[in-house]
Amino acid sequence: MLRPLVALLIVIVLLVACQSPVLEPTPSVVDAVPLIDEVATPDAGISVVEAASPNTGTSTVEAASPDAGSSGVEAPSPNTGTSTVEAASPDAGSSGVEAPSPNTGTSGIESGSPDVGQTIVEPTSPDAGQSIVEATSLESKPSVLKAKMLIDHGLSDDAQRELIEVLFSDAEAAEKASALDLLATIAVGQNNFKAALNSWTRLIDEYPTSAEAIKAKKQLPLLASTIGEAADEIVDDATALIYLRSANFWSKGRDRKFTWDTSWIPSVEAAIHWYDRVIAEMPGSSSARLAYEQKMRTILGWKDSGKYGESHGIEKDIKYLPELVATFRAYEAEFPNATRVQGFRFLIAQSYWGQKDWAETRKWLNEIIAKDGGANSFYKDLAERRLIKVEY
Repeated sequence: MLRPLVALLIVIVLLVACQSPVLEPTPSVVDAVPLIDEVATPDAGISVVEAASPNTGTSTVEAASPDAGSSGVEAPSPNTGTSTVEAASPDAGSSGVEAPSPNTGTSGIESGSPDVGQTIVEPTSPDAGQSIVEATSLESKPSVLKAKMLIDHGLSDDAQRELIEVLFSDAEAAEKASALDLLATIAVGQNNFKAALNSWTRLIDEYPTSAEAIKAKKQLPLLASTIGEAADEIVDDATALIYLRSANFWSKGRDRKFTWDTSWIPSVEAAIHWYDRVIAEMPGSSSARLAYEQKMRTILGWKDSGKYGESHGIEKDIKYLPELVATFRAYEAEFPNATRVQGFRFLIAQSYWGQKDWAETRKWLNEIIAKDGGANSFYKDLAERRLIKVEY
């Protein structure tokens, strides 16, 4: 009775065994994920490629510099499912997998997928061990020299901004002292005497031993005697501003500058006094050149407007002509390349021509031609045309 039952059970077991699927060995990481070959250059150092599968573990391939003297191969462990091929560098001895840090200068490329995991490529330099990319700013620092060039080209507003940037930079004390002095000078030219006072006062307080501060101490008293219309000052108190605007409504016709009666005061001599001070105190400067030119124009003279307008300078009296010639010779010697030299020569020739001094007229006209230097300029042509007919 038992034998047939036992035989039946054996048959059932055999049938079940025949229908079961055949189990295949678990694929290694090398079979599941193809390794990425990395060829290293002599300067590349070490590169690491790491491909991970969530089911099989990790596979690491490290290619070393062609100078590497030794290499090691480690067989995959049956328990961990990892496979490692490692080539060593003679300097480093051994290598490992290291994730790049954003703070160390190393570079990394990462890409992940649900099947592969994460891939990291890390090139390193054999000397420094890391690659550093550094951005260098090419923007120039603010400077007084740049501000002066801006002024030379009529860009005073840009020059003021440049000088203010100098004051808030890490420039040397001498540079900041020059910046304050130049800011004050520009402000005077703009009739902004309050700004000039503030700049010179700060210069004296912060850089008292500088040459600019010593000069500013002498200039401050001059601000009290400036003439002309002062620029509007900025009022930093709202209540005071409201009060002042209310007052200004009722006094719109008031004079914004001082007015003097200069009757019987010789204007030419008074003007020459101040031009000579500039020439004497600032020799060789652009200010001195400008003073020479304005002094000569003053000596040449003018006539006041109106029916009974008074004449001045050579327009009034020929006695000023020798002083004009002396001033020109000093101007020519100090500024031989000034752009207005030839123009003033012709004005002197014209002054003699107006007095019917033909000899001196020809002398100055011929000097214009001789000093032309082959430029065939306007003044050479003008002198030649006047020489055709001098006497009248």
